[in-house]
Amino acid sequence: MFTVYSAEFVVRTKGKGTYEITDKVAELVRASRVHTGLVNVFVSHTCASLHIFENADLSARRDLEKFFERLVPEGEGYFSHTMEGPDDMPSHIRMALTRTSESITVAAGQLLARHLITMIRSLTVFGTEFSNATDTAACGATAEDRPLHVDHIVPRSKAGANTIDNLQILCSTCNGGKNNKDDTDFRNAGLAQTD
Repeated sequence: MFTVYSAEFVVRTKGKGTYEITDKVAELVRASRVHTGLVNVFVSHTCASLHIFENADLSARRDLEKFFERLVPEGEGYFSHTMEGPDDMPSHIRMALTRTSESITVAAGQLLARHLITMIRSLTVFGTEFSNATDTAACGATAEDRPLHVDHIVPRSKAGANTIDNLQILCSTCNGGKNNKDDTDFRNAGLAQTD
């Protein structure tokens, strides 16, 4: 059974900076009741991005902020797009240098990322609920046989999308044999490994 759960939330900010959102994403993962799967977190704002980053010591986040301020300084005379002030174009560039989405594994109903920071507006959870032995991987293995994984058919390293049509369920053995350069659709190829 393939389960899709979608939810949105808004983070209220107090200006430029990094914001911890891990607890909110984890709360939505729990609400989804997805046991094993993939959460895709996406921010649609053109001046914001997502990062999985150190948060045990707040100085790490401050260092990241300072680094981006030095990398793309505000108020430079060579920026012509300044409709919303001197930080307008630098904010767009900082976003373009980073990412607007993160894919995080969900295992045993838990988010497997310690610290997700950003300003964010929407969340989609793609996952599979492996609740009984009738749920199987492409090779026929069940969750009782061995761990089951959600796999990108076209790997993310080859610009594979986080969409349902690019996801397949593989057992741990099959997924371990499929590297990030392999775009085999095991569902249709009949190549899944069996015991």
